[in-house]
Amino acid sequence: MRVSTRIRIGRWNFYASLGRVQTVTGISSKLKNGLHIVMWDFDRAPLNKLERSLKTIQDVFQLGEIQIFGDGKPDSYRAVCYSQVDFLELLKILITTPYVDETYILMTARKGQATVRVGPKINRGKQVIVSIVPGRVEPPPDEVTLWLYETGLDKDVLRLGPILRA
Repeated sequence: MRVSTRIRIGRWNFYASLGRVQTVTGISSKLKNGLHIVMWDFDRAPLNKLERSLKTIQDVFQLGEIQIFGDGKPDSYRAVCYSQVDFLELLKILITTPYVDETYILMTARKGQATVRVGPKINRGKQVIVSIVPGRVEPPPDEVTLWLYETGLDKDVLRLGPILRA
């Protein structure tokens, strides 16, 4: 469990969090040409419903084949499509897609790029393709940026009291 609190002093917010973290490997959506490949992070998404939702999104946004990855955790998936879109289109796709982790959308908007985990998490299996939403096959980009980033081991958060104001 993570413990967090926030204190507001005038126009400044101070945030503190204490929790176990792990370092994982991910890839960035942003390509050297300035466009982005499409990638998603899903929580609480039954695979059969996720496949149908992604097929609809694929048709609406005219995307190519979508690969869905899992690591054995039920209803938790990542997906990648090699269609290249600009950043605003990527955000539209993420916002429109059911089951996308809301924090993932916020972090994508904040960072100006999406990042999806490709390496394993502690106590989880290796990422493998669990399904493919058929579509036009597009080649993977020549080069993607690998990231090492920290993510919490625990998703449950205990917030300490109301927002403190000084």
